[in-house]
Amino acid sequence: SMGGLLAKAATFSGGEEDWGRLFNVPLDRIDLPPAEREMLRRMIFFEPVPEIGRVVFCATPHRGTKLATSPLSRLVGDLIEVPSQLAALSAEIVARGAEALTPEGDEFARTRLTSLDQLGAGSWTTEEFLNKPLNPAVRYHSLIGVWKPLPVPLERAGDGVVPYWSARLEGVDSEKVVRPARHSVHQTKEGLEEIARILRLP
Repeated sequence: SMGGLLAKAATFSGGEEDWGRLFNVPLDRIDLPPAEREMLRRMIFFEPVPEIGRVVFCATPHRGTKLATSPLSRLVGDLIEVPSQLAALSAEIVARGAEALTPEGDEFARTRLTSLDQLGAGSWTTEEFLNKPLNPAVRYHSLIGVWKPLPVPLERAGDGVVPYWSARLEGVDSEKVVRPARHSVHQTKEGLEEIARILRLP
């Protein structure tokens, strides 16, 4: 689920395009102390983790989920805090260099999205930042659960948390749909067999 998004992010690289989405001036012109400027640089300019050669997505919401914006999820979300370092950095950027932010960057810095917020359908973080082209040096696989039985089409089905249209990812090496299965598709017999098959691949 959320771990799949983090694993995918670890296979991406950042750079000038991401910077330009959030800031309209170069990094060295941001009015921040050196330590905070370095933290910001590391957040935007990064390389894939070289040790990762294969990723298995299990019920991963690549395009978010409406459940993240449900009343119950919002109640849980109120208990989730943004990491203190990130919150402090966002506040300092807004206070000392708001003019350096693009409209998108200003919104991102002021709202201080939690991990739950980022899972919402329509979230820029999930739909765009975490949906870059897949790394050709990495093999990707999808394991997707679908709870509703036939004849409900896949496009209208899901695992109760993540809809199929969000869990499906173009360009993966393999996609296994387990039906019927809830969000814990990786704990089903078919799911475990598929993960074992992938782990045996050369």
